[in-house]
Amino acid sequence: MAVARVASSRRAVHDRTHQIALTTSVGLLLLAVAAARGRHGDSQTQTDALYWLALLVIFVPAAARTLWRPTPTRERLAVAVMLPLALYATRVLLYPTRFVFHDELAHANTLRAIDLTHHLFAANPLLPASASYPGLEIATSGTRSLLGLGDRPAAVVVLVLARVAMTLALLGVVRAITSSSRTACVAALVYTCNPQYLFFNSQYSYQSLSLPLALLTIYLAVTRLAPASLDLPRGTAEPAGVRGRPALRLLALPVLALAAVVVTHHLTAMLLVGTIGLWALLELALRGRGSPRLVPLALLTVLGAVLVAGWVVRPGNTVVSYLSTIAESSASDVGGLAKSGQSRTYFADGGGVKTPQWEQLALVLSLGIVLLSLVPALLHGRRWLRARDAVAVLLCAAGALYPLIPAGHVTAATSEVTDRASGFLFVGLGLLVGGWMASRWSFTRWPSVLLGLVVVSEVFLGQSILGAGPIWSRTPGPYLVSADSRSIDGANVSAAEWEAAQLPPGQRVLADRVGRLLAGAIGGQYSVTHLADHIDASQVLLGATYTPRDRQLIRLARLDYVVDDRRDCTDLPRIGVYYESGELDGRGRTTPVACSALTKFSAVPGAQRVYDNGAIAIYDVRGLR
Repeated sequence: MAVARVASSRRAVHDRTHQIALTTSVGLLLLAVAAARGRHGDSQTQTDALYWLALLVIFVPAAARTLWRPTPTRERLAVAVMLPLALYATRVLLYPTRFVFHDELAHANTLRAIDLTHHLFAANPLLPASASYPGLEIATSGTRSLLGLGDRPAAVVVLVLARVAMTLALLGVVRAITSSSRTACVAALVYTCNPQYLFFNSQYSYQSLSLPLALLTIYLAVTRLAPASLDLPRGTAEPAGVRGRPALRLLALPVLALAAVVVTHHLTAMLLVGTIGLWALLELALRGRGSPRLVPLALLTVLGAVLVAGWVVRPGNTVVSYLSTIAESSASDVGGLAKSGQSRTYFADGGGVKTPQWEQLALVLSLGIVLLSLVPALLHGRRWLRARDAVAVLLCAAGALYPLIPAGHVTAATSEVTDRASGFLFVGLGLLVGGWMASRWSFTRWPSVLLGLVVVSEVFLGQSILGAGPIWSRTPGPYLVSADSRSIDGANVSAAEWEAAQLPPGQRVLADRVGRLLAGAIGGQYSVTHLADHIDASQVLLGATYTPRDRQLIRLARLDYVVDDRRDCTDLPRIGVYYESGELDGRGRTTPVACSALTKFSAVPGAQRVYDNGAIAIYDVRGLR
């Protein structure tokens, strides 16, 4: 008993979980100060520096304890869960009371439509495909009803649970492959460095839920589809009775998880089914027909393909045209780049604001570190090929595709696609690089730990900068023109609230990018977009004078109201467009839209100004139809 008490005491002395929790709290406090400074309009450069400092205060101690080999397993696992939650908390602290990002408002509109109609699949012109994939909104609505919360708090609860589930699933997958909890935690640490982890995958968006569900599906497949006793060498026949009924029984939970992905996000579901299919092929190639996972994986692939295809062809699902538009845009950007021979302007937003030089250097250095680390990591990963571990080989191959992420930044359209892919590719990169670091690096002495800590922290910083967007987008601050979260203020929120209070729901409204998001998510109106209605009505908003073509477009789009934000003419749009891609005079714009475009309806007979708060004017244009 005395020996046990001494051992327990030593473990308690060496456990630093409470200290890590304290430093994490300090980091969150610093980030809250940075957010407050931004709201007060303090120096953007100083606010941004404080923002990155806060993130490093959260990340560095957690990374140190994860890398340090003598760290107790229980503490390492606790830190592995604590760090992702702290990083998510940094996003909540920036805007704790409302949705502000583009995709958040689009999904908030789907949630509002479900609440209003008490039915799924109501049209959402802000993001038409989201209406057919309401898994996130279903979870939010249920959480809100169960806990009695508002929309924003309920969404936070859902995303917190999703992040915990994803972290545990990632740990479980790597632990099942490597039989090492330490390697699993290092892999999870590497995963937190992916460019979208802090930003896009922390938003209230369907990928933020579908990605954890997809990894949960992989975890269930890894742990349930082949009991250890059936892990047979290549060419060995299965015992009688293994094939068939047992496989179907073991498939129940993976199929349920996969079905949840199917109703939550289109592309994640397609990639997941493709991944499982490749896994089955690798099982066949590496282990032969005697692989105990082969039949269950093949069945899961077929069932998944049927579910995905069935959901895609469901009446009203617009995902095919949505994905076609993205593919065409990417191809057009790449083709235009190849034809013109001109490179994209890097490290600058649509208004010409440059990324600070130190951030550029940190980003480039992190790219170099990751690319260089792939070489020894791939050499180390050959052991899984020799062991014929199909899932490990598949994940390593995904990690080896990391160069696609920076390569995709040659154009704006392809950069969005490859940045979204980082959430998937970093699962493999975590296993690949994390496995190499845990096995080959000696982290028992402080010099090696400090070197590893500097390297990992630089990768975290640089990759986060890659996914962060322009400097103004990271923290709150004064109003900026067409800058998504930085364009939402009291003026346009008040206008949207007026729409909700004074207009019947579902009126057809034309507004700029931010105005239409607020008109839908808050105002409860139908925002006319080219994406949903296939009508380019940008001339009505951006044309300098009222012309017969404006009236023709008003009739064609059946517009009821036009919302003008007079501030649009004060600057170039920070994200590159006022309304939508392909808008009037949008390509190569060097001067702001004419101010006359934003006031022209004041002098048009038949148009009636029904709201004006000085910045935002709303016109009833039904008389022009």
